[in-house]
Amino acid sequence: MPHIRATVTGPDLPADIARGLAEGLTGLAVTALGKSAERTIVHLDPVPADRYYVAGNPWPTAPATCTWRSVSPRAPTARRRRPPSSPEPPCS
Repeated sequence: MPHIRATVTGPDLPADIARGLAEGLTGLAVTALGKSAERTIVHLDPVPADRYYVAGNPWPTAPATCTWRSVSPRAPTARRRRPPSSPEPPCS
């Protein structure tokens, strides 16, 4: 039985967004890991933004850096990093 835990910014995660995230993560367990949706648990942990730090800086003033990996068996692993001087928000 897979247990997926996702930490998200903000204590006020709207119910429709939380449900969509849970459905998407469940779908990922089914397609990427071959697990049963009925036996997959998704735990969403909303955390206030002021408890996040990047490079030792509080989240709102942290350098814009984003890194992720694809876990799809059909997609190559991807990494992307934005330099701190980038005006774009993280993971936009």
